[in-house]
Parts: sequence; structure tokens; C-alpha cells
Amino acid sequence: MTINLSSATAEKCTTECELSFDFKETNLTVQNREQFLNFVIDPVMTPPVVYNNKKYTSFFGAVFYDASSNPYVSYDNVAPAAMFAVFLQSGSNQLSIAIPIIESSTNQTSASEMLTTVLNDSFLKAPATNTQAKLAVYDFSFQSIFPTNSPFFVLNNTNGATNNVFFKNPISIEKNVLDKLKNILKPLIGGLGIPTNVYYNETGAVSNALIKDEEIYIECQPVNSSKEKIEYVTKNPFKNDLSTILNDPTTYLILQLILSCLVFVIIYFVLSKGFKFMTLGKMPQIIPVKA
Repeated sequence: MTINLSSATAEKCTTECELSFDFKETNLTVQNREQFLNFVIDPVMTPPVVYNNKKYTSFFGAVFYDASSNPYVSYDNVAPAAMFAVFLQSGSNQLSIAIPIIESSTNQTSASEMLTTVLNDSFLKAPATNTQAKLAVYDFSFQSIFPTNSPFFVLNNTNGATNNVFFKNPISIEKNVLDKLKNILKPLIGGLGIPTNVYYNETGAVSNALIKDEEIYIECQPVNSSKEKIEYVTKNPFKNDLSTILNDPTTYLILQLILSCLVFVIIYFVLSKGFKFMTLGKMPQIIPVKA
């Protein structure tokens, strides 16, 4: 059964459609599973996605070739050429986030370039079923694939434990790349079942995985960084004390007396030495008389 997604018929979502994500860069290992390319990603410590106040951890991504006579999803009755999706889990709850891929040589974006790089490397390293290889794409992140502030649809199943998010705006991929994808994959068989509800969120997701109840904002300001500037002048206490002492009249008198005494001692010493020298030069010479 093909599920048709249309903003004209879907129920407008006002609650229970809150999505935020903050995906980090990851290494990719591709596995050819015949009906899809499976991308194994690096494990993470912090869940990158929050959906309706539940934290979800992603465990793999995938590209599906879906241009068949009975596609499992369509947009305004037009089936996309393929789908790119990431699958996540939060306890017993499962979540998939998908975006359509269309054939176009125009409207190429950074997401188009990134996905083209991933696909071309996958064609080279995992062209046959059940083959796998590590991709040489070292700056990949789901953050570069899934758009923020872009509308999406939400499909809920009967038990409420599985939710599917489909972004409305597609990624454009050139025909030659999609032809290679068609050559190594079979069209996807199966579907999502009959959803109980189809919602449309026109505001889109946000790019930070934060649960509202856990958001705590503390305005911190470094010391001495307030708007009011206070000028601090560091003074030398020794210099201040010496200046105060020298300006005291009593201290000034004592210093004068000490200086006068030093001058008197020096003059006395000089005169004493000079007088002794002159006296020794004029003393009569005594010659002893022999008996």
C-alpha cells in the first residue's frame, strides 16, 4: 500500500510533533543488503535526537531504491526515486527519520554533494549484495543531510511505539548517480502498514537535541566583566611610607644633624692627617754620639 503524503490532506500538527537533533560527524561502513544500502555509524554517548521529549539514539542509516510500480510512500501522488533514512531507538520506542531523493541536475545543495559522495564511494566498494566496506568519507554527519526549519510529516502506527518522520523537501541527485543505485539495488518490497494518523508539521525541526524540562540557563559573567568599570590602582606601600617620613619636620631636622656630624667628622679627619704630615716633615734629625 502506498501512503500519500500531502500538506493539503494531512492533519496540522500542533502538539506531539516536536523534533530536534544534533548529529555529530561519524565514520561510515556500508553494507549492501540487496534492497537498501545500510550504513553502520559510530556509537555515541549522547543521544542526538529528541522527539516528543524522548531521547533517541541512532544505530544505522540507509538508502532505499523505491522507484517501483508500488512505492511505499509518495508526495502529492508522485513517488520519489529513492529515500534516505536514519533509524533510532529509545527503549522500546522506535523512530525513523527519512527524506525523499529525486532525480534532478538542478537545485544541488550541500546535502546533494554529501550524499553523492557517499553513494559513489558505496558503488565502488560495495557493488554486490552482502558486501561491506568502510567508506572514505570522514566528514559525514546526518546533520548535513536532514534540514532544520523544514516541514515534515509524522506517521504513527497503531501501538504508538513506532513513529516515522518524512521531510517534505527532497534532496536532488543527478541521474547518473541514481542509475548506478538502481543497478545495484532492487526496489523496496513491503511498506509501513496502515498509519493511524498522518500529521504535518509546517515549522520543522530544530538543530539542538534538548529536552525542554532539562533546559537550565544560567547567565554567567566573568569577574571584572560587568558594565560598570572600576579602576584599580596598585600603590607601593613602602614608597608611600618613605615619602611620608621624609616630609615630616622632625625627621628632616634629625637628618640635618646627622649630615652635619658626618661633615664635621670628615673635615676633622682630613685636617688631622694634613697636620700630622706637615709636623713629621719639620722634626729635627737626632744623630746618636759614640761613647
